[in-house]
Amino acid sequence: MRKIEVILAGVIVLLLVIIGVLVWQRTQSDEDDASFSVTISGARADSFTSGEVFYEFVDEYFLDEKQWTHPDTTMLTIQNGSGDTLQVISINIPVDVEPGTYALQTPVDLSTLPVGATVPVDEFTASYYAPDGASYIADVTGLITLTETGDRISGEFAFEASPFDAYGSRANDPTIQVEGTFEGVSLRR
Repeated sequence: MRKIEVILAGVIVLLLVIIGVLVWQRTQSDEDDASFSVTISGARADSFTSGEVFYEFVDEYFLDEKQWTHPDTTMLTIQNGSGDTLQVISINIPVDVEPGTYALQTPVDLSTLPVGATVPVDEFTASYYAPDGASYIADVTGLITLTETGDRISGEFAFEASPFDAYGSRANDPTIQVEGTFEGVSLRR
């Protein structure tokens, strides 16, 4: 009888491992199916279709070792390059959003909020961080159109932004325009 229990336990463990591998392969397949394209014009010019794209929940922001809470929002992030060539596009998207077209706005300036405050979450915001460290997070205007929402997100965006430096004063660079598409990006849980 004891021998049968040991064999059954082994079979159960083996089944759990197989299920885990199948779930992992499905997750990897979903991430591998995601695609994007980005074009940047104006004060900077670039375009790319390779790098990383991910869509995940955001619950905290950190700036200079200070922390703010940011409940009930997700962020679509598109990255290209690494180190000195890294450029990042971030778009905050409220949770449970439906397909449609929404206005993109300037992100909240965390330096104006008390440490530990809750960041407003009912807005769509966009930003672009350039390889030289310039942050295009001021005077953001544009649109995002979501054609698929839920556990996978697809759509397109276009926005214009001005640079803003870490000390709260505008840099002298003119604005940029960022346009892009993204398809089949899975929500990381």
